[in-house]
Amino acid sequence: YFTGLSFQGEQRYADSITQLQAALDRSPRAVEPLVAMTKSYLALEQPEQALAALSTVLEENPTHAVAHNLKGEVHLMQNDLPAAEAALRTAIEQAPKFAAPYRNLSALYLRREDTDQAIRVLQEGYENSGDLSLLLQAAGREEQRGNSAEAMVLYRKALDAAPQTQVAKNNLAALLLDTQGRAGAEEALALVQGFENAQNPLYRDTLGWALFQSGRAQDALPHLEVARERAPNVGVIRYHLGRAYAATGRTEEARVELAAALEQSPSAPWIEEARQVLNSL
Repeated sequence: YFTGLSFQGEQRYADSITQLQAALDRSPRAVEPLVAMTKSYLALEQPEQALAALSTVLEENPTHAVAHNLKGEVHLMQNDLPAAEAALRTAIEQAPKFAAPYRNLSALYLRREDTDQAIRVLQEGYENSGDLSLLLQAAGREEQRGNSAEAMVLYRKALDAAPQTQVAKNNLAALLLDTQGRAGAEEALALVQGFENAQNPLYRDTLGWALFQSGRAQDALPHLEVARERAPNVGVIRYHLGRAYAATGRTEEARVELAAALEQSPSAPWIEEARQVLNSL
């Protein structure tokens, strides 16, 4: 197995398959060599050979959920959605607590432009597996399609299960600020109080914006400046910093930031407010 991985790292994919198959011959139920061998076949652009190898495994062990999931992934890569769906559904039936097939099945439904079903699969996967990443992905999908209320419900559910999940804290706080403004600032600030030294620029931006919306523009500036320094091409960060500069009388700097925000994110939901503030300076 490790020899196969070494060959794979050297892009000697045919050699890696030989070694990984030898590992599987010695331990037919092993998961890692099967995953790695499928990856090597795909690197060689040989999906049919990958499917044949997986079918051989499944002939000997029809309940092998990982093999069914890998078949689903290969079929999905080939855009054979009916075959992919059948394989992924079988993987879920064989191992309901296995998170990967739910994630792949959700991607399949997104390809069919069925976002409702994609989100339902992720939530079903979370309920069955307890894998928090599935719940967070479902919340993110709700957020992407503009369903802020349902996204917040799911982020709260994630925090009930794991109170220190930073991405859930950040995203819930950002949604509170976006949808409720100053009315949501107190709860948002409580969520992100631990972000004072966060390396993620989006987390520092959320903390700074929560401070701004709480009427503490001066306190917001250091966090927003750090966020801008680390992510200068993110329009919403430049917008937040421009608003904070304007509120603290730093007019020239506010103009620079707001102009950059308008250029970087010309269709953002805050664009009109940014223009109004810029024109008032």
